[in-house]
Parts: sequence; C-alpha cells; structure tokens
Amino acid sequence: MKIVKKRALTYWFVMVIDVVGYCSRPAFHPHKRTAIDENFPLYGLEPVLESPNFELNIIAMILAATFTAYPPASIIPLIMVIVGYTESQLLALSYELQHMWEDAEQY
Repeated sequence: MKIVKKRALTYWFVMVIDVVGYCSRPAFHPHKRTAIDENFPLYGLEPVLESPNFELNIIAMILAATFTAYPPASIIPLIMVIVGYTESQLLALSYELQHMWEDAEQY
C-alpha cells in the first residue's frame, strides 16, 4: 500500500504543479503583457491585452484551469488507491489460501 500511496501522491503533485506553472506564466513576465492563451479570447473582452480585459482574462483562465484540473487530480488518485487496496487484499488472500491448502493436506 505504501507504493500505491506514493504513486497517487506523485500523480496528484505533478498535476497540481502543472496547473500552478500554467497559471503563473503571466507572473514571470511582469513588464510584458502576454495572455495565458491568446488563441482563445473570451467573447466581449477584445482587445485581450488592454488594461481591464487583461486582468479579467487572466482571472477567468486561472479559474478555468483550476476547475478543469483539480477534480481529475483528486479522483484519479482515489481510484488508484482503491485499486491498490483491492490488489493488496487479493494478494493477501491468495497467500492465505496457498498456506491453507498445505495445512489441509497435512491434516
């Protein structure tokens, strides 16, 4: 179970770091206005790189990336833990059944 837990935490951590890196791209260029995604402007926020539209576009993209990435980043590790727990239970049961068969042949 420790291996499954490490795998799930690693997957979750990589997904979260990916979202944080994607959303913090405008912060790395504070003097240059670059939209997170210039190919997908929100309707009504043209031009994208002007003052109030730029901030609103960044906030909308951060919220969209967060709400898109965090549910799968939380659900997939849960499924990994459930499958890993089931696998460990089946391995323990098969080990016990092998020893029970040897004990049944002995008595």
